[in-house]
Formats: sequence, structure tokens, C-alpha cells
Amino acid sequence: MPQSKVTPGRPQHHRLNVARHGLSAFFTQGVELQERLLLINRPWEEGLLHRSADGQLHGHTAPHGGQHSTTDSGWCSGRS
Repeated sequence: MPQSKVTPGRPQHHRLNVARHGLSAFFTQGVELQERLLLINRPWEEGLLHRSADGQLHGHTAPHGGQHSTTDSGWCSGRS
């Protein structure tokens, strides 16, 4: 009965976890870039009250509906 070949060194599950972590980080960065692009393409949202990643409050209009002027990580086009 043939046995499966396992390479010596790190266990297979460790390599899968590393690959999964890498893909997750890649996906997260892609989402962040997409959110930034959406904000850059909607400059009128910069006037909405919001806190940027550095904690400063800026803007002059209360947001309404589902509008956001920062990304999930707090990036703001007015602070870049």
C-alpha cells in the first residue's frame, strides 16, 4: 500500500495557514484600495462630519443615509 509523501520540515497545516494569512492580507488591502478609490471619486463626501484615522474630527455636514467619508481603517482623502 503506497504511503503519501510528506516533505520533512514544517507541517503541511502550517504552510496552509501561512497561505491563508497571505490571501487574507491581500484581500484586505484590496478592499482598502477600493474604498479609497470610491472616496476619491466622491469628493463632496469630504464635507461630511467624520473622524479620520488620527482621531481628528472634520467636515461640516452631518452624514445622512449610508454615506461615509472614511474607509473602514479611517483613511480620509482630506488627510492624504
